[in-house]
Amino acid sequence: MASTILKKDYQDYTCVEGAKKRIKYLYDSYDKVIVNFSGGKDSTAMLYITIEVAREIGRLPVECTYIDHEAEGLGTIKLLEEIYAMPEVDLHWYAVPFSLRNAGSMYAPLWYPWHPDEEQLWVRQKPDYAITELEGHVFQTDPNYEHPDGLPFRANAVKNKLDFGEMVDLHRDNYIKKGITAISLVGIRAEESMARYTIMTRKKNECYLSGVDSIAYPIYDWNAHDVWKYTRETGLPYNTEYDTMNRGKNYMKLNKQRVGSIYAEESLRTLDQWREFYGDYWHKLLERAEGIKTAWRYCNHGLYTGTNIEKEDDVKWSEYTLALLSKMSPESRKLVKRSMRKIVKWHTNQTDYPIAEAEKDSCPLTGISWEFLARIAIRGDSKERNLQKVPTLSMKARKRAGLTRDEAVNQFGTAEYIKRYYEKKNAK
Repeated sequence: MASTILKKDYQDYTCVEGAKKRIKYLYDSYDKVIVNFSGGKDSTAMLYITIEVAREIGRLPVECTYIDHEAEGLGTIKLLEEIYAMPEVDLHWYAVPFSLRNAGSMYAPLWYPWHPDEEQLWVRQKPDYAITELEGHVFQTDPNYEHPDGLPFRANAVKNKLDFGEMVDLHRDNYIKKGITAISLVGIRAEESMARYTIMTRKKNECYLSGVDSIAYPIYDWNAHDVWKYTRETGLPYNTEYDTMNRGKNYMKLNKQRVGSIYAEESLRTLDQWREFYGDYWHKLLERAEGIKTAWRYCNHGLYTGTNIEKEDDVKWSEYTLALLSKMSPESRKLVKRSMRKIVKWHTNQTDYPIAEAEKDSCPLTGISWEFLARIAIRGDSKERNLQKVPTLSMKARKRAGLTRDEAVNQFGTAEYIKRYYEKKNAK
């Protein structure tokens, strides 16, 4: 069944030409254009096309930032070193302590790359040319911290830090504070998730620009094949970790081949490949964050993936979800409940239909159920990754009910939501 959010409007120019037009416009509009580089395939292609544009308009070198996660794969480190040596790139390589998600433990849901008190546990030493201090910010821990459950989890003692999102924005925001106009380029493609696609295509104009922050997504309309085709044609270096991924279970599954924070939810299923990605220091990663040795052993079990949940038949999904939350540490529970609240609010903003226990009985308008919330709880999803699945859930629910989106809105939407929905639809 066709859905209006899947309609695509093809233009008479290539995705490469489109990206170059957007980047040139940004160079014309801002004092500083900054590439947020991650070491992944998308940000690599975005950096190279930005170099191409900057060369054409005389704006080289391209300013670029990288936030070092400390526990980086060998291919990522090699690529970073090659890019750092490029005269066309002015790379600001940050190696400072900040917080990252640790999906290996519900009791210590964060870990801290470059933690100054844990140098003996660092996976590797800081690069000599990295930025190692941040003006105006001090990373602090509480020496008297005691875990409420008596667990020896050192990560919970941190009381003053920056999270990854704050680190990513820091370089750009420092320019803005000085009155210099600046914008960050982020290598996100709408193809990677239905949520991204829906958000971008609902905009009337300039889908690639954030409506809130100084962020642009110039390759938002590319697909993974576009990314690899362009990168190959440049002849420039790429992250060879993708070669390893392409030899395994994700062979040619280009959207599932991702380089990112190794302790996050999306990376748990690749922990069994660490020996190939991380070489001689893979064993250090097992000691770097709480719960990781257990996660490494059971990374493909339902305990960590949220699949094949073992629940008693006479226990409701809502009861099961609340029981899971009660077993978490206060910090984990706070983060997971925040993620859940956003999903519940998204549901209640559209319909008065009660949240169903099982997914098969969910509202055709939203697809939200306690079964879905239970999967968020069992995975300890504090990064709100499951928000990306919501549009797909609603599409499946409408398909089960045999309804179009308009029909679902008319039957299950509140009067206020129906009004908003058609106002937006007619505005297009």
